[in-house]
Amino acid sequence: MAAKRLVSVDIGSTYTKGGAFVLDETTHTLRRENCVQTPTCPQDLTEGFNRVCRELGPFDDCFYSSSAKGGLQIAVIGLVPEWTLKTARLCALNAGGKVVSVYSYKLTHADIAELQAANPDVILICGGTDGGDETYGRHNIQMLKQLPGQMSLIYAGNRALQTFARQELASLDLIVTDNVLPRLDQVCIEPARNAIREVFLRKIVYGKGLGEIIERIGRPPLPTPFAVLSLVEAISACGSDWSGFCVVDIGGATTDFYSSCIAGSIPDHVIVKGITEPRIKRTVEGDLGMRVSARSCLENTFLKHLDGAQALNAYAEFVGRDTDYLPQEPLHQGYDRLLAQACLTDALQRHVGCWTAHYTALGKRHIQQGKDLRSVDRMVGTGGYLAGHVDLGDRPLDRLDIPQSGCLLLPGSWDYYQDQDNLWVLLANLLPIAGPSAVKMAVDCVKRRSTMTVVPNQGDI
Repeated sequence: MAAKRLVSVDIGSTYTKGGAFVLDETTHTLRRENCVQTPTCPQDLTEGFNRVCRELGPFDDCFYSSSAKGGLQIAVIGLVPEWTLKTARLCALNAGGKVVSVYSYKLTHADIAELQAANPDVILICGGTDGGDETYGRHNIQMLKQLPGQMSLIYAGNRALQTFARQELASLDLIVTDNVLPRLDQVCIEPARNAIREVFLRKIVYGKGLGEIIERIGRPPLPTPFAVLSLVEAISACGSDWSGFCVVDIGGATTDFYSSCIAGSIPDHVIVKGITEPRIKRTVEGDLGMRVSARSCLENTFLKHLDGAQALNAYAEFVGRDTDYLPQEPLHQGYDRLLAQACLTDALQRHVGCWTAHYTALGKRHIQQGKDLRSVDRMVGTGGYLAGHVDLGDRPLDRLDIPQSGCLLLPGSWDYYQDQDNLWVLLANLLPIAGPSAVKMAVDCVKRRSTMTVVPNQGDI
């Protein structure tokens, strides 16, 4: 068969969207036919999936992803916050998970009670380089024996404690994998990332009808954030001029921020603290969303200080209940725009690194923590709101909280591109079969909308 008709579906927490594509295997080109979307039914995910597939029509193959249920909820246990804990968080986020709690050094009985109450989908246990300190790791493993047997744990810490972990946690659902930080100068997240995806397939995929979809299609879904991260990696590796870019995906429950860039040169007056940031990075903010998380977005961003916050609070309460609401009147459209601005600016601020001033025996120095985005020259807006609205990219990001005596590691401006048909996640699902054709369409389908001012003048630091 020279051409295949492919369907790609993403099951989101608010909407299920899908698209039909034709892949010409002779010319290696991809053509889009049509796209549809429908509200997601949280109690039965097959409802939206089947409706989308019916509207798209017959297909030769189907690829799909899911972020329903808000994604895979992960609790992270590390040792030193700047090292193993940060590496563990990076691993969890790059696997498509949502970090709901973090613990450093020794676990307490209160921590164990908190873990039991939170009941995360997986607990990622890290700590200690290979051959390093074992004291904290042994203590934490023994404390975790108190957890109920249905909890899933992944041990990715000091290699010397792998056998001890297997013995002590034998009654729990445990996966043992390679250390995420075998040396202070070596980050190794891929084995633990694969283990997290294994848990995703077991714990989320078979819930709320996804098992039925697997039997029908013959393959499990990808975690939506993992699929998009794979697309970001593929675009950055394709040899085009998309070497330094970022992507923001504002959804109903979370805001995901991705970046692809190589750090700039480090001046003599700057000291880097913590692990080396990866070229491709994802962060997810579970308190920033435009429907399910609208109330927490209001409480945790600049929105709570605005005049008229009481009316905005009532709107956030309303859309948190009626998650498929699409405003038609100008007032409610304005509220949505404010929510989107808050999601975008706060997600960016939490993703980017900064320099902060410190005075040492050698004089004034700056400590760098986090990722350097100064070489980024493009931002892509995707997800429901950013795909449908062009005006947000015309607004300067002037609400960023710049550290006192320091600066955020951002360029002065970048070009804002819009994924106007919300295709990126659908194309991300097609990477296994369409590869370069999906990458080309992803780059070609975004439209440049404006030059966005990123950071106001910060002066000489």
